[in-house]
Amino acid sequence: MARGDEVVALARSPKARLIVEELGALSAHGELEDVDAMREGMRGCDAVIHAAALAAEWGAKADFYRFNVVGTENALAAARIVGVRSFVHISTEAVLADGSALSNVDEARPRPTHALPRYPLSKGLAEARV
Repeated sequence: MARGDEVVALARSPKARLIVEELGALSAHGELEDVDAMREGMRGCDAVIHAAALAAEWGAKADFYRFNVVGTENALAAARIVGVRSFVHISTEAVLADGSALSNVDEARPRPTHALPRYPLSKGLAEARV
C-alpha cells in the first residue's frame, strides 16, 4: 500500500472488515471455505499472499485440516479460477517440528516423516499443496 498498490484482504467478520478498511485496504467478506467469496475478492489481483491459518496448540485435528489444508486448497483454486499469476503461501518453521530441538535449520531441511499433529502437520500438508 505504501507504494500505491491496491490491497484486498479477506475478512471473516464485520470487525475484521473495519480493521482492514481503517488500514486503507479493501475488504472482501468471506471464509476460507467459500471459494466464491475468495474468487470475487481476488478478481483483478496480480498476487495473493495467503497467511490465514488456524494456529493453536490444541484443537480438533479436523479443524486444523479444514482451515489449514482445505483453506489453502480453496485459496489456490480461487486464484487459478481468476488467473492470479503469483501465490505466496506463508508457512511456519513448525512444519519441521518432530520433537527435537530446531537449531540452525532452514527450508532445505526435509520435513519429518512423522510430523507433530495438528498445526505442524496441517501446515506441512498445506505447503505440499502449494
